Amino acid sequence: LSRSRIVRLTPPSQEDTLAKLTAAGYSEEEGRYLLALVHNEEELRDFLATHEDLAALRAQAEERTRAATPEEWIAAVTGSDPILRHAGILVAVGRFLDGDVELAVVGARLLARVERAKGVLFLEDLLDVAFAMVRWEAISPPYEDRLLASLCERVRPEAVLAFCRRVEERYQALERYAPPESVFLSLFLAIRRLAHA
Repeated sequence: LSRSRIVRLTPPSQEDTLAKLTAAGYSEEEGRYLLALVHNEEELRDFLATHEDLAALRAQAEERTRAATPEEWIAAVTGSDPILRHAGILVAVGRFLDGDVELAVVGARLLARVERAKGVLFLEDLLDVAFAMVRWEAISPPYEDRLLASLCERVRPEAVLAFCRRVEERYQALERYAPPESVFLSLFLAIRRLAHA
């Protein structure tokens, strides 16, 4: 019989983490932007250690993902750089809205080959973007995101809400080991139908 105790550590609150980011030199808006993108404390570590020019990083990430091959895009949206990951998803949503079937098909194939956990995180990030698009006009975002704003102008909020449900269904299908390629391809092709007629 073991006498060792289980110690559960409570993760820091968003307000505590935001206070650390502002102490590191970020504005409250920049801190909220980072909190919306990171998956864990490890991804925040570099931002806390060194104050980064977020505007420059966002511009670089957008430029890189706009010029990315499908392989580079997959590396961006499944990687550990939260700003590059977010820009990659936003740029891809724009390309899917424009009817880029090649990226949809090749991207789905490549994404199906990554670790299942990374595919699940990708769906979580896509769902976060979709929720932000639904809320855009009703609830002002806690940070400025020009790329997201430009996408919101192109979509019908009610269609995005239905898409959120679809992402959740595909997320559950992936958790039940449905074929990942069909999960991702159906979502990527569905994005085209979010656009205004």
